[in-house]
Amino acid sequence: MSDYTNPTALQVGMSGKLCGLNYRVVGRVVLGMTEDGETYYWNEYNLVDDSGQSATLVFEEVEEGPEWKLFILFDPVEPMTATEAARKKVGDKVNLNGSLVKITLVSQSRVYHIEGQAPEGVEVGDIASYFNADTGVEMQVASWTGDEIEFYRGINVPVDDVASGFNLPTEKLTGGGPAVEETESSSGSSWPVLPRLIAVGVATLISFVTYSSWRSPRLTGGAPKKPSTRTSPLPTGASGTLATKHTTIAEHVVVEIAKVGALYDWHEYRLRDDTGESALLICGLTGDAAQWHLFRSAQPFTSLTPPQAAALRVRETLIIGERTLRIETLFQARRLDGAVSFGFLARAGNDWGVVRWTQNEIEFYLGTPLPEKEVLAAFK
Repeated sequence: MSDYTNPTALQVGMSGKLCGLNYRVVGRVVLGMTEDGETYYWNEYNLVDDSGQSATLVFEEVEEGPEWKLFILFDPVEPMTATEAARKKVGDKVNLNGSLVKITLVSQSRVYHIEGQAPEGVEVGDIASYFNADTGVEMQVASWTGDEIEFYRGINVPVDDVASGFNLPTEKLTGGGPAVEETESSSGSSWPVLPRLIAVGVATLISFVTYSSWRSPRLTGGAPKKPSTRTSPLPTGASGTLATKHTTIAEHVVVEIAKVGALYDWHEYRLRDDTGESALLICGLTGDAAQWHLFRSAQPFTSLTPPQAAALRVRETLIIGERTLRIETLFQARRLDGAVSFGFLARAGNDWGVVRWTQNEIEFYLGTPLPEKEVLAAFK
């Protein structure tokens, strides 16, 4: 790459919406890694949302075509020092986010060019070490310089989402300029991401999970295959007595759930009883198509905003209603109409909690499982 011209139409100063958040592009950084005398480059767009929190949107060109990924900062479940990270090799497994993930790349990167506002402390010529670990749904990155180490998680963002979010033609976001200098060996398996990023506020986890669309990701190592969706066993409008209350199915939607290592649909039924009280009936909460849970709206012991909920991690606890629940998994939910929310499942014995949010709203549910035959019999 003889110059560092922006390879896409996404420009510093533009504003748009991505993953439910309004963002402004405040800077662009060109980075690269050198291997066997050949240098591979990529672009990182520094984003800031309405609350002042940051995220990084990364564009790269690989053999399979152009790709976009969104990254945020997170705290690992098991702390790791820079010294410990420096000992890691390809194939080693690390537990950064609640499960063991294999390291797919260990390398160093260099900052070659900065346009606009770079992340704090990043300057041309900076060199950082890093490793990538790939879950199949998200990319996890540890990056360190000296004794300072930071951890990031990222997911694929379909180019159509970037195009619609920033009101740009799709064909203007697929690059076309040279991405590799004198090499034909570049591939997604050695994708060198995020050597240095601004300290992204944990509130940006709203766009986590990660995310972006999980419907058609191509992450290194392959995304999980989604099983076929069960036909809805209950018709909208049906009435019956469930959990001692006469109830009508007011609404039914199919929701695609994406979490680390899994991608599946659940059926979600909005129920209303004779007093007007609503409840949520979910079929397939954790991926089992014969699994049913009945949820009712509940309040947390301590009030939580969407950014505060997004900052919680797997294994942390919270109180919903009168139950203390431990967070088991984070997820992104996408309805078939395209509406996206983010959330987590929490559990205490036989009690389950569902917390999900968008940029401006958050809802809390507390529920228990029901036998499938009881549910089907209620709405015959």
